[in-house]
Amino acid sequence: MGNIDRTFRAGWHLLRFAAAVDSPLLMDSTSGLTLSAKPTGSVDVHSQDINYIELIAAIEGADTEAAVVNIYAGRHNTAPPGSEVYLARLVAQLTLIGGAGVVTFDPETGVAQGGTTKTAAGINRWCDTIALTEDAWLTDVFLGNDQGNERIAGVIFDLAGYEWMFAEVETLSAPEGVKLWWSYL
Repeated sequence: MGNIDRTFRAGWHLLRFAAAVDSPLLMDSTSGLTLSAKPTGSVDVHSQDINYIELIAAIEGADTEAAVVNIYAGRHNTAPPGSEVYLARLVAQLTLIGGAGVVTFDPETGVAQGGTTKTAAGINRWCDTIALTEDAWLTDVFLGNDQGNERIAGVIFDLAGYEWMFAEVETLSAPEGVKLWWSYL
């Protein structure tokens, strides 16, 4: 029997819930994104089984709400010996736009969500459009979506050996917030 290619798939995990814009922005850092500690809220994703990361998002509020989110990946460096340094790199800047599709179950927990109609305010709506505003990553960043057609939009990228991710909210029109989930392929 020949070689068998396998794609491992994990469940969904919450990367970030934000009800407000981040300030100050990591992107505006004067440190050149060399940090003494990982940003609060960063998520460890390092594993030998990870090839690609997939991101999906939901906006809380009315459909057509939007957010601009900066996705970072980082890794730990101990050079010189004894120092704790974390290098953060911008993967992409994404513009997320909510659609009419309602998130009826949380993709991570399976817990039913409060709203079940397309007109209820204050409920999660899947982002059906994700625009790649800036691609700054080492490899390609792929948009796996059918723009604006009430389907769940997604972003896929190669983790390239980086150990953690962080999502930073630059702008947010939704009064209730934005949620991002990640999974690996």
